[in-house]
Amino acid sequence: MSSTIIVHDMKLTGKIYNQTKLVLQERQITLEELIKERVLQEVASHNTFSLGKAFPGLVQPVVEDSSTIDAKKQVAIALKGFQENRFFVMVNDKQISSLSELLTIENDTRISFLKLVLLIGG
Repeated sequence: MSSTIIVHDMKLTGKIYNQTKLVLQERQITLEELIKERVLQEVASHNTFSLGKAFPGLVQPVVEDSSTIDAKKQVAIALKGFQENRFFVMVNDKQISSLSELLTIENDTRISFLKLVLLIGG
């Protein structure tokens, strides 16, 4: 059974500056799977509908022209960024500290990504 949730990108002040709808097929996933799904869905949407426009996703790719963004590369950069504390993730106001932590996702689950530094990728 799939769930559609809203993922918030927040500044350290608590101000939300971006919201993304995320469709998840499983109710229980690891944080690593959540990050992968977010990045894959953002890149797929961008590559389909928004080529040539600014990319509001978790990882800011370095794109010199209007070519498509490489999803696998973006996932690797995002996961490395989490491991290097460049951003952290809050689920229902609880900080998740491990990529392997199992999360239970409901339609009302609150997920926030707090970026500490800009993630730049290829």
